[in-house]
Amino acid sequence: MIDVPTRIGETQPYATQLFTLIGRSAAQVVRRPTAPHRAAAARRLRGQALWLLGGGIFLILALMFGFDATEIAMMPPRRSPELWPVAILTDFGKDEYVVIFLATVAIVIALAFPLRHGAARTRLLRFGVFIEYLFLAVLVPVAVTDLIKRAVGRGRPFVGGKAEPFNFLPFHNAEPISAFRRRMW
Repeated sequence: MIDVPTRIGETQPYATQLFTLIGRSAAQVVRRPTAPHRAAAARRLRGQALWLLGGGIFLILALMFGFDATEIAMMPPRRSPELWPVAILTDFGKDEYVVIFLATVAIVIALAFPLRHGAARTRLLRFGVFIEYLFLAVLVPVAVTDLIKRAVGRGRPFVGGKAEPFNFLPFHNAEPISAFRRRMW
């Protein structure tokens, strides 16, 4: 059983408060349900999960065969001159830039925190918590998405030099590359 303190004191260090809160949340997630209709709720949850899984699989297959193949066939080849606005927009929204910026701001706040006192220190702490939240709100989905992408292994449409919507190489770190591209490298 997890030994979780019952009270979080504001005078405790930030790390202690954070780990206490994480421990309390974990203890609440793993505890036994207290609902009187536990069996019926579990049965309903299993049924809903199966419907959701089946619907998700159907939707993915329908989109891949009905939408992806059609749209990829209409796409211009990669690095076409008329795609320069799209390339700029793609580069602007890269998640690495956002994560690096937020990490830099968090480091600056951590370095400036001991130099502040009173109300300025409180405001800086609140802003730091906000930055930490944004950092994790970007980093966690990016990491999970990256893991899913590596597990599925779907390559870009023009990796093999042609519009191929079903280019898969699961559980590899690099995007699938055709034999033609390997010879070019």
